Amino acid sequence: MKPSADPLPPMSDPAGPPTVWLLMGHKAGDNAQLLAVAEALGWPFEVKRLAYRPTELITNLLLDETLAGVDRAGSSPLEPPWPALVITAGRRNDPVARWIQGRSAGRTRLVRIGRPWKTLERFALIAATPQYQLPRRPNILVTPLPPQHIAQAKLVKGTSEAITEA
Repeated sequence: MKPSADPLPPMSDPAGPPTVWLLMGHKAGDNAQLLAVAEALGWPFEVKRLAYRPTELITNLLLDETLAGVDRAGSSPLEPPWPALVITAGRRNDPVARWIQGRSAGRTRLVRIGRPWKTLERFALIAATPQYQLPRRPNILVTPLPPQHIAQAKLVKGTSEAITEA
């Protein structure tokens, strides 16, 4: 008997890093945190910019995984090949991340920066600060501060300036 072939294409090259999508919304602070995490990973990533319809709150609250709230004409395309990893932040992006995961037959892993609005279980990792008071779970990482991007050169320059000024 011949084993059944996986009908889904591979999500990334096994010899290389996984494919990563960042779901960028309308808030600069959320987007900065996503970039900080992606750059810290050191893997190549693709930015997916999302624009939303005025009615997105209703559709996103009612539906678990959907693009109903997305203004597709104003957004980056979301189509196969599906990424191995999606990093997201912000209420509006959660249903889109779950939609991508559903289209990949559950193979896409989701990372959430900040508190999700719905199911905690769908995320492989949730990194959030203490004020969200999330329950203790294996997929939840409480961080003292939100992720921030500080260029190493600026950090070194700032340190040397602080030393010379002291």
